[in-house]
Amino acid sequence: MRYDASTLEPPIAPAAAAAASAFPSVLAVEALGASFGGREVLADVSFEARGAEFVALLGRSGAGKTTLLRILAGLKQPSRGSVRLDGEDLATLSAQRRRHIAVVFQQFNLVRRLTAIENVLAGRLGYVAAWRGVLRVVPRSERLIAFECLERVGLLHVARQRADTLSGGEQQRVAIARALAQRPEVLLADEPVSSVDPRTANVILELLRDIASERRVVVVCSLHQVAFAQTYADRILGLAAGRIVVDVKARDFDEAATSAVYRA
Repeated sequence: MRYDASTLEPPIAPAAAAAASAFPSVLAVEALGASFGGREVLADVSFEARGAEFVALLGRSGAGKTTLLRILAGLKQPSRGSVRLDGEDLATLSAQRRRHIAVVFQQFNLVRRLTAIENVLAGRLGYVAAWRGVLRVVPRSERLIAFECLERVGLLHVARQRADTLSGGEQQRVAIARALAQRPEVLLADEPVSSVDPRTANVILELLRDIASERRVVVVCSLHQVAFAQTYADRILGLAAGRIVVDVKARDFDEAATSAVYRA
């Protein structure tokens, strides 16, 4: 038995989403370093972020933002230092716990021939038996969660459209819905608005900010635009040459901070 997008029912109620955790997670980075090809990319990076906090990463190209996010996601191993989620080392997290770290990529990474709802359901693969994922046999409870996530990002009406028929902004919101379907404790976003127009960028960043607040998720988002970080983030980390040179509340990110991050 295979699922058919045309038979998927919309949610009967928005309550399919799990309630926000009563105890928000803590992401702790300590003395993190990374070297690749003999070049030091990150050096002595340390910070702590808590659930419901939107942290923006700023820095010039090559400052280490993407490398840091890939390490936080478990996609790269650091050369030294540690990343801990609620005291547990990221390197030793169980598969069940690791699924609560979600990533939104710059280029969306959707399967273009699949529908929006099918792409969101991919975020639930860590919650179902492996054979269900292989055969694409989806329980009703999983479909309800996926529909709720699409509804949260305002795209329930395109649930049965193929991803390649959607606009860039819609594809990015589907990617966010897929991340939400993982029930994340930590949501990492790598330049999520670099491929969309300014109006859509505001919609996406407002959505990420609200998700952090509503679901008490740690959101770490790399950006190039200072104004976006000041508007939507709670806190800004500025990287230069692989080091954190600024760590302030967004409202305190001033001309001196800008100079420290972007000086030649």
